Amino acid sequence: MVLEHLISVGATRVGYIAPDDYGVTRARYRGAKRAADAAGISLEWVPIQAMDVAAGVEVGQRLVRSGLPFDGLATANDLVGIGLLRALREAKVPVPGEVAVVGYDDLDRSQDLPIPLTSVRQPKEELGALALEMLISERSREPHRHSSRVLLPELAPRASTAPLRVGRS
Repeated sequence: MVLEHLISVGATRVGYIAPDDYGVTRARYRGAKRAADAAGISLEWVPIQAMDVAAGVEVGQRLVRSGLPFDGLATANDLVGIGLLRALREAKVPVPGEVAVVGYDDLDRSQDLPIPLTSVRQPKEELGALALEMLISERSREPHRHSSRVLLPELAPRASTAPLRVGRS
């Protein structure tokens, strides 16, 4: 979903910013890699050590120093995205003019930033209700079957991913 959105705004060189020691970040990367390969665009994992604002600032500064080799950036969560936006703003890199940025979790504050952050929204209420239902079922003495459910997230597009300028190399 994120890669399709970044492609739709003109990104062709995408960095995936996430720790590599979490199963969920590896699974997201595999899905993004399939989408990137199908679209014929590049996707590179940019490892970070933490999933907080400070990690986003640090990786943003590192990317700017290296010449910002990406025109699309997908982050492990909104906190990393917020820090990344801060570093790009301080380096005067136009977002979304030169680079589009997407977070994950759709924190309330993500929409209140100077450049509102596009983010992936999870169905939190349904997730919480299912977790409670599963916990109650597990704690009851009644026989029950273990099951799993997949809840689909949705994209909350905002200004951080408006169409990129044409002609950026």
